[in-house]
Amino acid sequence: MLTLTADSWLPSLFQACHEEPYSPHARGFGGWPRTKWRWAGQLGTRPDVIMTRLHRGKLLYVGAPLEPALAALCRRSGAEAAEGAVGADAARLMGLLAEGPLLLEQILMLGVSESALRRARAALQRTGAVFTEEVLLEGREGGHRHSARLIRADQRFASKGLPIAWEDGLTQLLVGAVRAAVVAPVRDAVNWFSFPTCNDAVDGAIQSGKLIQPEPGWVAYSLPG
Repeated sequence: MLTLTADSWLPSLFQACHEEPYSPHARGFGGWPRTKWRWAGQLGTRPDVIMTRLHRGKLLYVGAPLEPALAALCRRSGAEAAEGAVGADAARLMGLLAEGPLLLEQILMLGVSESALRRARAALQRTGAVFTEEVLLEGREGGHRHSARLIRADQRFASKGLPIAWEDGLTQLLVGAVRAAVVAPVRDAVNWFSFPTCNDAVDGAIQSGKLIQPEPGWVAYSLPG
């Protein structure tokens, strides 16, 4: 599990690049590695990597072994969003995507305003109800342009074997995150994701021995055996 930029105890892709930023005093893209900024997109195209916005709306790469956990969590998020849990715009977008993935341009052509689409997309991605797939489209005057295709979680994880319980999925995700971080303060770990009841999940993982407390207020991965 990796974040894109360093902002928590989770490991960061760009921090691991060990390269000076493109523009040290600039904000946004200027802080990305000078030549290795391409790694962000290249990593996301691997079949064993899932690009999400589950880190409170920020980019988070999750490895394939955690896909069953993501399926459990995100399918439920999608069902709740379709019923209006995160607002009318998000529910409408879920309805439009019910027949299959759509490009951003296609959604706008269906009468959704750019501002409504932006708000709904951000809200749905935070809990994994919707995922984004980057695409290249032919340009009007040759070449290509970048766009994105939105896909619902129940479509993204349509054939991933027997489902697991939502609570088990959250525990697996948290345990996987702590394993990636090696060690982290509990107050940080319970705020990594947009899902509720993370405090309960951490407590349960400690009680079951999946996580350990090297000292009060800290949590670490418990090695098997």
